[in-house]
Amino acid sequence: MFEFAVGLMIYAFYFTLIFGPLTLFIMRLVYLWPMRKNKKIFYSALFLPCSIGLYYHFPTQSKFKKNYNTVSAIFFALTVIASFFIIYQIKW
Repeated sequence: MFEFAVGLMIYAFYFTLIFGPLTLFIMRLVYLWPMRKNKKIFYSALFLPCSIGLYYHFPTQSKFKKNYNTVSAIFFALTVIASFFIIYQIKW
């Protein structure tokens, strides 16, 4: 059981590290692609960290935002699980 928990933490760490930012970036790109005429809004919403640009320029709630928030919450939960792996490696 302990090995399963350590394996889960390791997989959560790598999954969050590789697929978290990539998935959220692709979701923002797909959402913003039709609005690419205004370059300042497009690039700030796409590249500002922690989705600050997306929430700043598009404050209204939409189906995309609901899905984006759900995916962000899933990756946050995986990040919390992965942080236990970092704490485990310290071996207090």
